[in-house]
Amino acid sequence: MAFGILTLNLHSYQEGKRDGDSIAERIRSHTPIFERIASTIIELDVDVVCLQEVGEWREELETRPYGQAASNAARHIQQRTGNAYQLVQDWSHYAWNTWREGTAVLSKWPIRKSASRYVTHNQTKTWWKSRNITMAQVDVPTIGLVNLFSVHTGWWDDPDEPFQAQFDTLAAWADEEDGKGIVGTFLCGDFNIPAGSAGYTYVVGNGRYTDPYLQANPNGMYDATIGQHIDGWEGRQDDAQRIDYIFMKYGSHLKVQSANIIFTESRYGRVSDHAGIYAVFSA
Repeated sequence: MAFGILTLNLHSYQEGKRDGDSIAERIRSHTPIFERIASTIIELDVDVVCLQEVGEWREELETRPYGQAASNAARHIQQRTGNAYQLVQDWSHYAWNTWREGTAVLSKWPIRKSASRYVTHNQTKTWWKSRNITMAQVDVPTIGLVNLFSVHTGWWDDPDEPFQAQFDTLAAWADEEDGKGIVGTFLCGDFNIPAGSAGYTYVVGNGRYTDPYLQANPNGMYDATIGQHIDGWEGRQDDAQRIDYIFMKYGSHLKVQSANIIFTESRYGRVSDHAGIYAVFSA
């Protein structure tokens, strides 16, 4: 059986924003985006989806916990799949002082265990650099138990929350969750580290994780998942870069069959300032 993983940063309701838009208008304007993402998930028959920058209007916090509000972006996608996917999620911080922003995992198969954990030193909701990761253990038929982490980390050289410390915390957690019966561990998401950079080398150069996208596309080291001048990268880049990954832990009993950058104008259409990655594995 093939096992497909999609990872995508949703950009927290910032696509096509216009000055003066109400919250309701902003949410309604994203309906075509949610429909496109959901239809792609259905068409590709994706097994697990990892989402980052999952936005939800902050004012709904007064009446509903995160993930249950009508504005929650992951719920919009889940509903448009006909609720065919289980959903777990948690939030990190307020974004643009308007949205609760978090990470999520959608799974077509039973989620046997889920958790969330901060990987930053500062764990307050009002600190925009705080990072909360969502983990799901999925029971995949004919394959077994797979651990997946939906990841959104900070930058390698950040003076407040450097990437290396965040990754060390994340990797230690992944090791903690590994064990008997686990056939694969995947760290999926927006790592904010360009391919070939010091941060990238720190992840794949220490014998802990592989880059399945590069294994499937040997000439694709610098294939871009973001364009120029996206939010959070002001002054940090001049060119499009690959900063979104599906990293697989060494020792996992799965092999990559294919990996593609998916939400581009030439494929499934643009839905975010990130293009996302879809990878297929086999046992």
